[in-house]
Amino acid sequence: MVDGPWTPQQVALRSRIVLAAAEGRSDSAIACQLQVNRHTVILWRQRFLQEGKESLWEVAPGRGRKPTYGPEKIQPS
Repeated sequence: MVDGPWTPQQVALRSRIVLAAAEGRSDSAIACQLQVNRHTVILWRQRFLQEGKESLWEVAPGRGRKPTYGPEKIQPS
């Protein structure tokens, strides 16, 4: 799954975090190896434990790119 050609990079990173944690590595070691913030490692370890593997594919509410144009500017054609 991690190295599949159709796997989004953010999902691959989250998966690598969880796999490294399963191997018994510390949060700091995982963060250093993957070049991410330790808080990112902690977040994804907790989310995986609470919500399972499907959470690796989800974007939390309020996150992600915001729309450039509001609904009042978008008119159906």
